[in-house]
Amino acid sequence: AEGGPNLAGTITPQHLLANRNALLAGGIRPHLYCLPILKTEEDRRALLDALRTGCPRLFLGTDSAPHAIGRKETGCGCAGIFNANAALELYAEAFEEA
Repeated sequence: AEGGPNLAGTITPQHLLANRNALLAGGIRPHLYCLPILKTEEDRRALLDALRTGCPRLFLGTDSAPHAIGRKETGCGCAGIFNANAALELYAEAFEEA
């Protein structure tokens, strides 16, 4: 990973399991809307590779702020994919599929 020695980040399960096509293809899927927004398939694979190498500045992270359905399914829905309750299983799935 590039950047200074004080640069670090977390990677959420959704960024390992989905890309922007899952969010946008066939219409916007509000329950896959998160920030930072899902990226390309190439980016998703790069995240998996970075974690596999054991980069000491990358950490597992969750999105633990659930939003009511009415706040997600609107023209300007809230960002976030609640996954704190299933994060370990989702990480296992991501690495199994990789």
